[in-house]
Amino acid sequence: MKTNRSLRYALCAGLLLAPLATLSAQDMGMGDDGFYVTINYGVALPATFKLDGEEVKTKFGLLGARLGVGYAIFGFRPELSAGYRVAAIMGTGTNRNATSIDLIASVYYDVATGTPLTPYIGAGGGMSQITIRRGEPTGAPSGWAIAFQGAAGVGYALTDSLTATLGYRLTGTLATELGKQKKKLDLALGHTGELGLRFRF
Repeated sequence: MKTNRSLRYALCAGLLLAPLATLSAQDMGMGDDGFYVTINYGVALPATFKLDGEEVKTKFGLLGARLGVGYAIFGFRPELSAGYRVAAIMGTGTNRNATSIDLIASVYYDVATGTPLTPYIGAGGGMSQITIRRGEPTGAPSGWAIAFQGAAGVGYALTDSLTATLGYRLTGTLATELGKQKKKLDLALGHTGELGLRFRF
């Protein structure tokens, strides 16, 4: 009898405490945990990098898109994303651009404010496939480089599952050699402003 009574007391206590546990989890941001997908569109300022010691300048309007998938937990968001960027290179002639396709693993942190606005910061690294075209009919130098990025911005919750984001992203690649010509590409940096959407399952 005492055992049955103890079980009943424990069950009642659990039922009473469950709502409090749920509220506590929401206060800690646990209510926003789960898988999500994100898509971003970016526009960048002009950039300068060196290829075989020669300065190469890109124009304003570098266009890029990034698609990612991640998991939010306790305010952190580990994420794997693929991105594509293209920028027109200054100079005469056609078919002058720099392109990159990258795969980046990142970790972001959302700063809970108790409002629909949520600032975030993040950093990551991976690999980028780079091609530099300066009017060559064939054989534009291309190759892989170690890539890195840092990001900061703010998200605004449109609904419980959909968030609009506005942010800044610093992207870069370490020095590498491109193509059969082994043209040396020095450390290259880019600065991008982004608009995005994040959908949580």
